[in-house]
Formats: sequence, structure tokens, C-alpha cells
Amino acid sequence: MPERTIIDVGMHNGVDTDFYLKKGFNVIAIEANPRFVRAAEKRFADAIAEGRLRLIEGAITDRAGEKVTFYVNLDQDLWSAVDKGPGTRQGTRAEEIEVDTIRFEEIIEGRDDIYYIKCDIEHADIHVLRALRVLRRLPRFFSVEAHEMDYLGHLVVAGYNRFKLMNQGLHHWITLPKPAKEGVYVDHKFPRFSSGPFGEETPGQWQTLDELSQTWGAVRYLKQVSPSIIPGYFDYHAKLDASKDEWD
Repeated sequence: MPERTIIDVGMHNGVDTDFYLKKGFNVIAIEANPRFVRAAEKRFADAIAEGRLRLIEGAITDRAGEKVTFYVNLDQDLWSAVDKGPGTRQGTRAEEIEVDTIRFEEIIEGRDDIYYIKCDIEHADIHVLRALRVLRRLPRFFSVEAHEMDYLGHLVVAGYNRFKLMNQGLHHWITLPKPAKEGVYVDHKFPRFSSGPFGEETPGQWQTLDELSQTWGAVRYLKQVSPSIIPGYFDYHAKLDASKDEWD
């Protein structure tokens, strides 16, 4: 398999990075919480030494080389964020720390080996979406937590035109295909609320923007009227169509 790179924006505790490494991809993992970075340095020491994993510590913003307050949620660490609202949602407690800022453009500019970008950084994802314009060659696949409908607009402008809506709360039911459709086959069970599979190993059919918008509208309505019916966080997955796909 040709060397290809996955960028894990919002590494958290490393469950996604671990999966991508097992699938045979090189990984760039970005994380603002220093505790998770220190843990990853130990957990993935071999992959780092082999040059298969690069860890970048800091918060993605629109400015680099500055300090910003990062809210480390003490009750639900998935909610840690650079914005106080998401970082302390539902009255949860957070520790305020200062972290370095990074512009995503500086990480991806000039690269043409990015196969997939996973983005989950608690309402700061817009900085990653806007940065896609600097790429000469878009990743074949992209996923981002579905905080805003506007995110789909940024993906369309970038060039993506096939989409899926994935519920993170259901990933633990997924069995990966054998033979593999992405990377190498691994017998892997996803924890709940991980980012799950990517690319052609995601279940379901790819949809047009109109189809996806209708699906998401129905899901949002059901979540509002009866949240217990459809629990979980949702991600948009995007794909380049065949006419724009330069990987084959």
C-alpha cells in the first residue's frame, strides 16, 4: 500500500489514532490537552520512533504562536474545548489552562499525501474546514462532528459531494469488512463515541447534499421531540466523487 497519511484532529485519548495505525496508515495526531499528549507519547512510543506517528500539541485556532485558555472538562473530558460554552456545558466543571495555538494551514500546506482527515474539536472545527483551501490535493475522505449545517457548505465549496451521517453512539455495533476496504484488515471493536470507521468501511450509502440534508433534518427533529429515540453524537463524513478523485 502506498504511504498515506491520516490526520487525527482532536486525538483525545488516542482511540482513533490507535485504529488508524493498526490499519497501516501514517498518522499526524493533534491534541490540546497536555495530559493526553503525555499519555500518547508513552502508549505510541514505538510508532513515534518508527516515524509512523507525529504528535502535535496545541489548540487549533485562526492564529498561531499565541496562548489561549483551554477548558479541560473535569466531568466529561470529551467536552474539553477552547470555548467556555462547550467546555463547561450542562453545568459541568472545567479546569482552565493555557495552551499554545496552531493554525491548521501550517500543518497541511504543501502536503499531497493526506488520505483522510478526522476532525472533532468541540465547535472549533471551522478553523480546519477553512484551511482546506490551501491543499493542492484534497484528502479523499473527511469527517467532522455535525455541530453546524454550515460545515456541509464548507465541504461542498472545498470539492466534496458525497456524504454520510454517522452516529458515534452506534459504532460499537460495527463489524469491519473482510477483506478490508481501507488499509489492512484488523479485528477491531470500536468503543462508543469513538469516531469509528472511515472511508468505504463506513456503513450505508453515500448521499448527495440534498439527500443528506433531508436525513439530518429528520434526525434533528426526532432528537428534539424525543432525545431517547436517537442518542449519541453525529458526524458528517464526506467523499470526493469519481470525477474529482485523483487517487486511483
